[in-house]
Amino acid sequence: MKPLTSLYFDSKYHPGLGKEKVDPIKLGNSFFQMLCEYENGGLTSEQVSREIIIAFFKKDFPFGR
Repeated sequence: MKPLTSLYFDSKYHPGLGKEKVDPIKLGNSFFQMLCEYENGGLTSEQVSREIIIAFFKKDFPFGR
């Protein structure tokens, strides 16, 4: 199953690039499964928002720094 929701990233440090589409699986398998669960009504928008923020943070700081 592939999520229907599209994610885009817009970097304030690279404004010339514009919005870049992000493949949810590249943010981790657990994030991918969580996004599918959200689309099936298993999570609220607040819960998925929190998970998106955490996933992008982990992407930028893979060692927790």
